[in-house]
Amino acid sequence: MASRFSHWMNGDDASDEIGLQLQGDGATESFSTTGATDFFVDPADGRTVANGAFHYREVSGDVSLTAAVTPSFSATYDAGALLAWIDDTHWAKLAFEFTDMGFPAVVSVVTREYSDDANGQRIDEPSVRLRLSRRGSLWALHWQPVTQDRPWYMLRYFRMGAPTDAVRLGLLVQSPTGTGCRATFTDIVVGDAPEDMRAG
Repeated sequence: MASRFSHWMNGDDASDEIGLQLQGDGATESFSTTGATDFFVDPADGRTVANGAFHYREVSGDVSLTAAVTPSFSATYDAGALLAWIDDTHWAKLAFEFTDMGFPAVVSVVTREYSDDANGQRIDEPSVRLRLSRRGSLWALHWQPVTQDRPWYMLRYFRMGAPTDAVRLGLLVQSPTGTGCRATFTDIVVGDAPEDMRAG
């Protein structure tokens, strides 16, 4: 079933500020944000930035969000991402990001008061398919090549929140060090969590 997102954080109410341009029918979306935008709590000093353009729907229970992500990289940390937000200090981000290593990679950020940031392997393709899943208090972050017939690769498997927590689940665009970024999300599906959370 195609997903439709109906709410914004840092989105339509501030469209002049972030340069929001939304297209698509819910299965495909493309939008942008200006510079100095991110979702990150620095573990060094606790500095919090939570102003990326986030288009989401509210969900409860077991769920997964899958989308192919194509960002327009121009600066370090530019990214298109999937985000699950419980509250100001508990959220998980799965991003296709231009890393500080000088190449794109799938990056995960798990925030429990402070952000735990981890880079994955180099991706030499313009797009990647991402999946963010929840079953009870268990979460899993997976990625998959768009152009190759391969299984899901697990990036993170962790515990966060209570099974009854409502979650804001959706799409994020960020540009922490640049002047802005645009990302296109295709084949967007909100569905059931996989039975085998590690396998995706």
